[in-house]
Amino acid sequence: MTLLIVDDEPQIRTAMQAFFQKNPMGFSDVLSAADGASALELIVAREPEIVISDVVLPGMNGLELARQVRDRGIGCEIILISGHDDVEYIKSAFKSDVMDYLLKPLDVYELADAVQKAIVRRTGKPSDRWEEEITTRAGQTAKKALDLLRINYRRSFGVKELAHELRLTPNYLSSVYKKETGMGINRALQTIRLERAKELLDTTDMRIREIAVGVGIDDSNYFARLFKRTYGLSPEDYRRRVQS
Repeated sequence: MTLLIVDDEPQIRTAMQAFFQKNPMGFSDVLSAADGASALELIVAREPEIVISDVVLPGMNGLELARQVRDRGIGCEIILISGHDDVEYIKSAFKSDVMDYLLKPLDVYELADAVQKAIVRRTGKPSDRWEEEITTRAGQTAKKALDLLRINYRRSFGVKELAHELRLTPNYLSSVYKKETGMGINRALQTIRLERAKELLDTTDMRIREIAVGVGIDDSNYFARLFKRTYGLSPEDYRRRVQS
């Protein structure tokens, strides 16, 4: 199986090529091109099964490359990488039957996960050794995310901030975390905050508003509703029950 990497930045192109040559994903050849026109020539001549291309390229960009490939009836799996999250860009990509559209900043394992899905589409089965690697990496990512939530729960800190800290896209991080833990990131953060609030209700005489703000929830009325919905008691009733 052959993989083609298309990027006009030599460092990125070389690093990606080295990564996929090194890791056990089943590629016999990992080719590269620095622009859309060269990439199209390689695709026609070598017929790679999978193409990874940046959208921004000199001359023919990645979207036009995808269109040209499909116009020639070539059925390779195409993964586009872009800093554009504009809806029209994304629509245009999927009109050309692009398999995936990944947003920068991009973790190499996020890219590898997309490539693994492309391999499954082509062959019907994943690379077993790489599946183990991705599973291990996903577990590590989920643990790091949970650790950061526990450290930062007092401040405004959601999926976007967490993804920035881990240098992942929010969508990918949310997907990995949910798959590994069975819980969404916002729900996990909420749970951490409420558990800490319970501790403060148990062990201090802080006012409810002070506790709410102290666990990262500025609206004390919302905090009270959330607490009651979760534990079946208002914060005041919970405190009275604990102290009686």
